[in-house]
Amino acid sequence: MPIEFRRATPEDLPEIANLMQIAFEAGPDAPFLDHDLLRWKYFEPGPEWDGARSYVLRQDGKLVAHGCVWPVRIMFEGRLQSGVCLLDWVASKIPRGSGIQLVRKLDSLADFTLSIGGSKATRHIMPRIGFERVWEQRIYARVLRPFRQFRTRPGSKTPREIARLLRNTAYWLAPKAIANTWSAREVEAIENRLLADSQSSAGPASIHQQAFIRYVRRCPAAHVRTYELLRKTKPSGYLVLSRVNGQSRIAELRIDSRDETDRKAALATAVKAALDTPEACELVAIASGSVSCGALEANGFRLRDRRPVFLQDPKKLIQVQGAPWDLTMLDDDSAFLNIPEHPYLT
Repeated sequence: MPIEFRRATPEDLPEIANLMQIAFEAGPDAPFLDHDLLRWKYFEPGPEWDGARSYVLRQDGKLVAHGCVWPVRIMFEGRLQSGVCLLDWVASKIPRGSGIQLVRKLDSLADFTLSIGGSKATRHIMPRIGFERVWEQRIYARVLRPFRQFRTRPGSKTPREIARLLRNTAYWLAPKAIANTWSAREVEAIENRLLADSQSSAGPASIHQQAFIRYVRRCPAAHVRTYELLRKTKPSGYLVLSRVNGQSRIAELRIDSRDETDRKAALATAVKAALDTPEACELVAIASGSVSCGALEANGFRLRDRRPVFLQDPKKLIQVQGAPWDLTMLDDDSAFLNIPEHPYLT
């Protein structure tokens, strides 16, 4: 039977949510299936991509596969390349191969395609369909309020949970870096010039415009705040913080310096900004670019996870020899993903 590939419409949303619920073995009330979130994610007009970001495969009128293309722009060696990151890639078991067929269709929409993390099955299949593993993201977390975290963590307060509280309290009390002459000033919008001037990565780095960050601020699944980072009184970087329930996340932090002392101080400033929100119990960050592993560890963050980054780049636009990829939570759905059963990494 012929298979139809097309952009999704809002009328497809109930079927898309149902297919995702089955694929991810989730309940009907799972936050990532919220229709307001999916309408924003797939259909709200946004920068860097014209039209819907959601695509479907149908056979005989039945939805058999779905995927979302999240726009990503990469600056490398002075050239700007536009591509996408695959999100919400799901398929029914029948017909076989519909998921791979969808990915091949989505690949044709942009010059390059990224896939970050994913399930064990996804990580296994990506190299088999032409994706190359080019980087590994390291996910760090820092305890902000151990006692509130203990109270808000779901489940009974077992001896194991009490031991975790004691451990997290020790993490919380450990010495941290100081901000020195750095400070944060909350702003409604980050100027495009500051966004561009804060690129200091040696390798491929994502770059965002003011309009894109305004779009992210409208996300219905997270509280998003934006800041200018000041060295003394001069704007020298920026910070995007998101919060989902009790977990705050450094969605993006960039500064105009590669100096490790500046990186530690800028990150200490981000921690201080996160603490201004009383609901925040934990702060999560991805090590990349301005947020180095050393700066994170100096600020009390601990390694909690690793995620592979896969690239499909048929035109060989981004050829990297060992340089790190500077990708942030704004390059996929990490800034707003909500899994209530596992609200914390520490």
